[in-house]
Amino acid sequence: MNAKYDAYFAGQPRHSRDPSLLDELVQEATAVASAAARLGTNDSQKIATDAEDSRDLYRREADTIREIQDSGTEVFLAHEYRAWARLVFERYHRNFAGYSRSDRDLAILDDMDMELTRLDNELSKLEDRCDEPFIRETRAEIAKNADLYRNEREAIASLRTTGTLEERADHLATAANVQFGRYGEFFANKQRRSRSVNRLRGMLNQLKAVSDEMRSITGQGFDHESNTKNIGIVKERLKFYESEFEAIQTARGDGSFEELVSSLGKAANNAFELYGNEFAGKDRATRNLDTISTLCEELYDLARQMDQLDRVRDNDQNQHNLAVVLDRIRTYNREYREIKKAKAST
Repeated sequence: MNAKYDAYFAGQPRHSRDPSLLDELVQEATAVASAAARLGTNDSQKIATDAEDSRDLYRREADTIREIQDSGTEVFLAHEYRAWARLVFERYHRNFAGYSRSDRDLAILDDMDMELTRLDNELSKLEDRCDEPFIRETRAEIAKNADLYRNEREAIASLRTTGTLEERADHLATAANVQFGRYGEFFANKQRRSRSVNRLRGMLNQLKAVSDEMRSITGQGFDHESNTKNIGIVKERLKFYESEFEAIQTARGDGSFEELVSSLGKAANNAFELYGNEFAGKDRATRNLDTISTLCEELYDLARQMDQLDRVRDNDQNQHNLAVVLDRIRTYNREYREIKKAKAST
């Protein structure tokens, strides 16, 4: 009973939940409470009390969910945008909180900033049409996080433009290697049709900026063989990634809408399978944080693409896939935090 509640409701946005599942849990809790009360022992009385508490919780949750879902399109959409914003907040926690700035990915910060701007604009339109306090609260939360991300971006970017020329060269080489690593994680040996052009565009922008800075320190007198070599490597990778960008767009354009939906769904299933193999039932303290973070990022890319398709055309399979992927992202986000906690305690 409680396990089913945790699986389907804990940490999930209420507007997306099915209250009929809670009605079933209410019936189960009521039956358990009645059966335990009839036994009359001290232990059974505690079981009855716990079951009654769970029943009351399930009833309250079902009522709240129905209230949200019956509140109209504007309120429902506002809850939807808030849920997406919280996924962005989790991206910051996974990719930046507690990590050294020297090897962080500015492309992710830029993408997060743009997404929060989009969500805030959508919420602003809804705020003009309905007076809901949680919309103002969500916009304030978005503004606070956006400021944090911009300050963090400035601090990370400053590593490339301050310090000695040799220090700057080292930071630039690290920044380039981060993008090379991202390509391996999200694009190498993956089906092109399911890949995120948005992520690859961000990688290209970062590598172009890195290339410009590498050439800049050369012009300032840093005539070191390693920097010259790195400039050549970045140039080659840029050319390759640009051709891959075009190939992904071609692959997406060549297939039908249904084929694109299928490709995104298959990619999500591959991620679910990897999670099952690497994390399900395993000792959290032994699990790899980078692996589960990458899984969350890949699913986030897929969810964004599914959401974009949903805005173009209604498709039952795509809508189902999107709901499942969003649920998994939130579940894996919680697992990331639990793994991080378990590692910290060992």
